[in-house]
Amino acid sequence: LDTTWLRVYDTATGAELRFLLQKPGISISAIAFSSDGTRMAAAARGSGTVPGGFWVWDASNWNRFAATEKAGYSYHSIGLNPDGTLLAAQVVPPSGVPVGVEMWELDGTDLLYQLPHLPTWIGTSEFDPAGLRLLTSGGVDGVARIWDVATSQELVVMRGHQGPVWHAAFDPAGSRVATAGTDGTIRIWDAMTGEEQLALTVAGGPIAWVAWNHDGTRLASLSGDGTELRIWALDVDDLVTIARSRLTRDFTADECRRYFAGSCPEA
Repeated sequence: LDTTWLRVYDTATGAELRFLLQKPGISISAIAFSSDGTRMAAAARGSGTVPGGFWVWDASNWNRFAATEKAGYSYHSIGLNPDGTLLAAQVVPPSGVPVGVEMWELDGTDLLYQLPHLPTWIGTSEFDPAGLRLLTSGGVDGVARIWDVATSQELVVMRGHQGPVWHAAFDPAGSRVATAGTDGTIRIWDAMTGEEQLALTVAGGPIAWVAWNHDGTRLASLSGDGTELRIWALDVDDLVTIARSRLTRDFTADECRRYFAGSCPEA
């Protein structure tokens, strides 16, 4: 991934597999794979008469089968549904005024609808693991939203950050959402109700990115300047193990009340 070209490499050997794309004047802004690994998409920013757009390839042979290009348009933060038949992307026309998130059906390259989540910078367009809901972020209102893919209706609004949300991600079960904010917090939400479950605070500035591990027990976060990567333990048993490894005493009664609902974990 670079500004004007896109190449695919073998992760085991580092060998280049295919030179996919080169378009002078564009700036490639995002890439995404479908979760079944069959398709890959890339998005790019255009400028002036240079078209931005998105392109989609079959990952089995790297043949391109879908593309949209528009002069001066910018496409950001693309997401593919699990089987790679739908693509969501945040779109900014030549006027520079965001128009929201577009949903495309790829087998015919048809625009299905537009969602009115208006980003002012790169945010999130991510499908849930089942492909039934879409998660978006990136607006100035400091919220993340979940939409019904079939009906385009807004289902959940997650509001609590004191500033814009740069990134958001579903957990592997699709039951929780993690959000990364410019307010220096990471927040965990119930994906069905929008209720905030946990807030993690990082001193020193905004959080740019979050990602779950395979079973949702840990979360990675990246600082806004890209210099600090943190791993957070979210499972209670993991937290107890970490605490015991650092304590030279038993938990106090106050700690048990505050962190374990009054019942101290067994040694």
